[in-house]
Amino acid sequence: MSTEHHVSWTSVTSKIKHKWKKIEDSDIESMNENLDMLSDKLQSIYSYPKTKADKEVKEFRTSLEQKPKHH
Repeated sequence: MSTEHHVSWTSVTSKIKHKWKKIEDSDIESMNENLDMLSDKLQSIYSYPKTKADKEVKEFRTSLEQKPKHH
């Protein structure tokens, strides 16, 4: 199941840029709407080890799938 089908890519990119400030538009464009590439970007830009980058992406995907909480 792909998260991109449930959440617009524009919304995803906004959340990516909010969470990881060093990721630039060009980095996001090079991902071609493929969230799987985010791990590689985190490893490259933030020098994260693969395990940390994969964990961050997994947690990010989970946050995208959660419905917003209304107060």
